[in-house]
Formats: sequence, C-alpha cells, structure tokens
Amino acid sequence: HLTFSTNKDFLILQKIKEFDLIIFMTTNHKFTKKQENGLKEAIIGTPWGIIGKPINFIALHGATTNIASEWYYKMIGAKLLTHPPIFKIKIEINKHIFTENLKEFEIDDELYLMEYYLPFDTLLFTNYNNFKIPLAWIKNYGLGKVFYLALGHNKETFQNETIKKLINNIILDFTK
Repeated sequence: HLTFSTNKDFLILQKIKEFDLIIFMTTNHKFTKKQENGLKEAIIGTPWGIIGKPINFIALHGATTNIASEWYYKMIGAKLLTHPPIFKIKIEINKHIFTENLKEFEIDDELYLMEYYLPFDTLLFTNYNNFKIPLAWIKNYGLGKVFYLALGHNKETFQNETIKKLINNIILDFTK
C-alpha cells in the first residue's frame, strides 16, 4: 500500500521499518536527531538490527535544498548551490540498465548547479557552459540504494514519458 505524508516523523526508526521504499520531495527542512538516525539506519540496512533489509530511497528535485544535514547531502550525492532561471534543457542519457529504451529530450526546468559527493552512476545529464551536469543518478549507500532526480520544478517534468519510464524502472528495481 502507499502512504503519502508531510509528517517527517515517519522517518523515526520505529515507523520507518514499515516501509519498503521512501520517495522524498521536500525543501527547507531540518531533521530531528530521531528522524535523521531512523533514515540513516533504514538506508544503510542492518540484517542483524531493528530494520533488517535496507529501505531504498528516491529523492526528487528540491530534496537537495536547505536540508541542514551534511550526512544527508552525502547520502543523496549532492547539495544545491544555485540555479539559473528556468530554460529549455537538453537531456542526454547515459547507457545503464535503468535507461534502456529511453530517448533524449528537451524540457523547460530548473538546472540545479550543485556540490557533488561522488561516487554515483549518472543516468541523465546535460551540457551547460562546457560542463557535463548530472541530472539523475543512482548510488549505493550502505546496503541500500539511492536515486536522485534534479529535475522536477514543474509538473510537466513528471508528465514527461522518459521521466515517467525512468522513475518506474527505479521503483520496480528498488521494491524487488
């Protein structure tokens, strides 16, 4: 079943263990110690601990803005520094199991310019001022997996067929 909530107390260890996957889209948030510790324990996964198998994590767009947790940014793989005004971005695709049969496209969106915490496998990227800018990636964190999509300022991003296929591929893999 699905649970939608703006209550971040779902991240507390006793509650988070009920979930198989977390999809997180927020901005301007400070975690309480209990929330941060619950999320950390869930993603890292401890087969011998309270959580058991890791709970995989999908973070969308603003989930890298003003979170006030260096651990969280390192787990996601980036922290927002700034972004230019919305403009048409050409999206290119790296070859990966999650991007099979996806086609390059253009979209009007914010281009997040970030401080990156490697390693991660870039799935989508664009070229901006002669720099290759990652837009979506996947990485391991402990025993868990993390996916981040920097695009998503407008609802049109989530209506885009390529974005929908990519997120669906990730969800199917993350909930096996």
